[in-house]
Amino acid sequence: MRFKIGNSGLLWRGFFGNLMIACVLCKVEESFYRQKRTLDGDTINILSDGKMTVMTFLDSAGRLEECTIIPDNATIARQLFKEAISSTKNENVKYEMLETDVRKLGRKCRKYIRDTRRKKESQLSETEANLLRRLSLDEPLPGTKWCTRQTRPKYLKDLGERKKLDSCCRDFHTGSDVIPPFSERRHFFNVFPWPISSCEITKKFRNCLEDEGSESSLEFAKLMFDLVRLPCFKILEREICEEYETWFNECKTKKVQPAAVEE
Repeated sequence: MRFKIGNSGLLWRGFFGNLMIACVLCKVEESFYRQKRTLDGDTINILSDGKMTVMTFLDSAGRLEECTIIPDNATIARQLFKEAISSTKNENVKYEMLETDVRKLGRKCRKYIRDTRRKKESQLSETEANLLRRLSLDEPLPGTKWCTRQTRPKYLKDLGERKKLDSCCRDFHTGSDVIPPFSERRHFFNVFPWPISSCEITKKFRNCLEDEGSESSLEFAKLMFDLVRLPCFKILEREICEEYETWFNECKTKKVQPAAVEE
């Protein structure tokens, strides 16, 4: 089974909605696929069967930059579908139902990461070396508790030994406009496995790292903003559909509301 949800795909939302939720949550071979193409030609792909979600990041030449596995999370599948039928969809994003084995793809991802980590540094290709550099961001920098791309525990309050550097990272993670991984805020679904924030907070974060000036701080900034290309969002006024007609063929009630828009 394979079909697309285009920008004009409002007709039969009620019917396809029930069908897709059933497919996403119940059938391993039929999976929800989301692809976003960036302005640089890179692609960010998400496949979910409702139990496992696999993300892949490919460069413009189709080379795998990174893959991530999120097991046992039906919430992601529901959020992806909700985004697909929303009135605020991004034109650079497409959605499909594909007959594919997400768990098999997950196993390939784990094997690729495992095999890459086992290689000697001299054996690594540039793409593989960059993969390991990206993965290194999942752990805090030595001497810090906050300098990682991953969400920090809610109980964490204090700073590590490198207080000036760590305070830059803490301010970013605890900012008021942060959207956690796979969460929706301000009519925007953060599909990344790490938090993103407003462009204002993100710019302050980068400036703070560069002002700190140490070699590790500058390297961390380079990885976050040049290699991973940490996204951010601005708050803009957008028309949001609040109520659909009976058969979901058109929007019945719209309202202009503040919405997060990725930059």
